Amino acid sequence: MKIGICASPQEAKCVCGMADYIEMNLSYLASLSEEEVKEIKADMDACGITVSATNNLFPGDMRLCGKDVDTDTIFAYIRKAIESAALMGVAFCVFGSGRQRNIPDTEDRMACEKQLTDMIRFMGDCAKPHGITIVLEPLNSAETNVINTAREGAAWVKKIGHPNVMLLVDIFHMVKEKESESVILENIDIIRHMHIAEPEKRLYPRSGDAYDYYALKKLLTEAGYDGGISIEGIPIGEFSESAPESLGFLKSVFA
Repeated sequence: MKIGICASPQEAKCVCGMADYIEMNLSYLASLSEEEVKEIKADMDACGITVSATNNLFPGDMRLCGKDVDTDTIFAYIRKAIESAALMGVAFCVFGSGRQRNIPDTEDRMACEKQLTDMIRFMGDCAKPHGITIVLEPLNSAETNVINTAREGAAWVKKIGHPNVMLLVDIFHMVKEKESESVILENIDIIRHMHIAEPEKRLYPRSGDAYDYYALKKLLTEAGYDGGISIEGIPIGEFSESAPESLGFLKSVFA
């Protein structure tokens, strides 16, 4: 298992030689020119940092479903975002974007779910030529009203049935939704990526937390999971101090 962390290009330099990889904000990368993305890639390469995953796939103001959404604009953005990820050498693009995918009460839910399903399939089609996998992230019900549990996410992945669309599990969201971690064992065949944080306050994991990281390691080993685990949470103090501490702790747990 590889331990990474969600970080900006500037923050990434603080964990050079410590993180197995970095997970960057894709909506930020997609806002840049091709040359600017290549400059960041060269900078990361010079530091010996691999950017193997991205999150925040869509801009905060881009609604993804509803009768008034601009599908052409969304699909054009997806193409640009995936191309930016490919320039960075990314393997996994996380699709969370809870606010953007939220289904308004005033909309037809079935129609919106159809829009989201078609959009995710299109994302998979765009990702396939680049060897990128879209990983669908279930988010707790305080953040969105669609795909709130890993079990629901697994059902969507199986319904979509695309080889480049798989599942992410996030420990914070699973605990928030009181979901048993046995769902990981049940769906290990489609799980490709993970997020982790101390579940109570969503802080960076560290020694002394109430959460049993060693039990999670045992479960993942039993399941045969060997993918990435990204720290996604709130640093305790300065990133430059909290991130190395958390990375060191998790690497000792999951070694």
